[in-house]
Amino acid sequence: MKVALKKRPGKRGTSLFLSWWAGGKWNYEFLKLRLIGDKIRDRETMRLAEKIRANREEEVESRGRGTAPTFKRKMPFIQYYESLNKEGRNWRACYFHLKAFPAAGIAVGSISEKWVEQFKEFLLKRISANTAHVVFSTLKAALSCAVKERIIPYNPASMGAGIKKTEVEIEYLTSAEVKALADTPCNDPELKRAFLFCCYSGLRYSDVKALQWENYKDGKLKFRQKKTGGFEYMTLPKDRPAEKLLNANRSNMPFIFQLQGKSAVNSNLRKWAAAAGIKKHLHFHMSRHTAATRMLEEGVDLFTVSKILGHSTISTTQRYAKVTDAKKEAAMASLPDISIGLDKPAADESKIEYL
Repeated sequence: MKVALKKRPGKRGTSLFLSWWAGGKWNYEFLKLRLIGDKIRDRETMRLAEKIRANREEEVESRGRGTAPTFKRKMPFIQYYESLNKEGRNWRACYFHLKAFPAAGIAVGSISEKWVEQFKEFLLKRISANTAHVVFSTLKAALSCAVKERIIPYNPASMGAGIKKTEVEIEYLTSAEVKALADTPCNDPELKRAFLFCCYSGLRYSDVKALQWENYKDGKLKFRQKKTGGFEYMTLPKDRPAEKLLNANRSNMPFIFQLQGKSAVNSNLRKWAAAAGIKKHLHFHMSRHTAATRMLEEGVDLFTVSKILGHSTISTTQRYAKVTDAKKEAAMASLPDISIGLDKPAADESKIEYL
């Protein structure tokens, strides 16, 4: 299957593109490369374009055979990872650690279970088990892409044990602490309104920041979660705290809450907490923990809390139930002690010997 390198003259120079016949039609790929009349630079441009053409030709022929092209199998894994062009915090975090990993330049086709184990050990020396779990899961997803492209026959990250998450203590605010914050001025009034709103609604920072007035109608919020992509519906009972906080600052601005960047938000939260006399290390996600814990304390069932928080599985919500269970046990243990004296059973007169 031949892939041809074509030229198209234009006002800004001669653009280069590829063309080939496959699947009963002509296919085109524009390389975003131009010849500009400079002999030295044009020679380098043509050399790069020819390399891309040769790789694409091998890729097209390999696709027809059901195999991966040789150049992809020999590609350094870190380069292959970049070529996936995935977005998101987890993909960026994994890339950051891969760049620091000495063996990240290994050819994709040479990746083995031993290499995967070395990367796991490397991660666990650098970061916590929970963060390493996320990074390793992302690596596993990248290797799955290589399997789909038939660059490697199987995913070596699926063969051994993954990195287990360790359970961390959930920090939340008590009702008294929420009231203390409500009674304390904050140098960012919009932050105060948004944080307290989330203490009653359980929304994440990314979701509350993206909320627009068009998402709110007839007492209901309709929005798509930034983290999961799932569409959520939430009713805000009239004249209750969440509804009052949301409507406290009606404006012509499209966004309901005018929030700054996350670093500025967390800095202002800590100052606000200190002014309110709260010793906990306040961060925005604590509002979500607070909402979940308070709902369970008030007797809302686990399934309903899971739906309100937008969790994909109820197991994510169960960790909050452990907090409330521990509080119930502490409440039972705090009951006042009493001196217990058991009455002796009455004597059986039939067995009494009279003198």
